[in-house]
This record gives sequence, structure tokens and C-alpha cells, in this order.
Amino acid sequence: MSPEQWTLPSLCPGWDIHDVVAHPVDCARTTRPGFVRQLIAARFDVDVADARGIVAERAAGFSLRTLDSSLHHGAGPEVLGSSPALLLAVSGRRPGEGELSGDGAAAFIQGLGEETWGTPRGTRSTRV
Repeated sequence: MSPEQWTLPSLCPGWDIHDVVAHPVDCARTTRPGFVRQLIAARFDVDVADARGIVAERAAGFSLRTLDSSLHHGAGPEVLGSSPALLLAVSGRRPGEGELSGDGAAAFIQGLGEETWGTPRGTRSTRV
């Protein structure tokens, strides 16, 4: 599949093709105790647990570090930003211009897909 095809909307509202494929892959990697821990952490809300899995997949391969707290997540090229800017980015929203920096920022933003900025991942918008 081309990169553009991975970002096409699926039949699941708010999910693109990548999200749908990532879901069973994440489930296959999760142990039963891990699944129970995820559900408890999400207060037994499967949608919240799924959303957290999608965020983790989007951040994979990068070191996310907040500038306004002690949060550090992952390993790889570093992406620096405020807590709100990083949260927006992993949620598929565009942070303000220049709010993300570091040697991994450009690749991180590119990997999230420019065509989905400003809309939930898996939905289309003419805004960029």
C-alpha cells in the first residue's frame, strides 16, 4: 500500500487504515494480564484503551521529552515540546508552528501525516 492509502478513512469512524491494521497487531502483542491492566487503566473503557494504543504506536521510534515537566517517553530521535504540544501531536492535531523541536521533530511530524492535521486521524479535511 502507498503511504496515502494507509491514511484513507476506514469503515470505523475516526480510524484510518493504519489504525485498523495496528489494532489487531497491538492485541496480538498484548498478554492477557497486560490487556487487563490496560482496561483497568482506561476504567474499562475499550475506546480509551484503543486510543492509548494508537498514541503509543504513533510515538514508537521517537524519544518524546516535555520541556515543562519531567515526562520522557520512548527511545530514538528526540522530539522536544511542551506537554500540550506533544499531546496535540500524538493525538493527530497540529501543534503551533515551532512548538516541536529536536533532531526527530521533522520526521515525527512527517510520520503523523500532514493530510490529517487538524482533523481526527482517519478523517479528511481540506484544511492543512
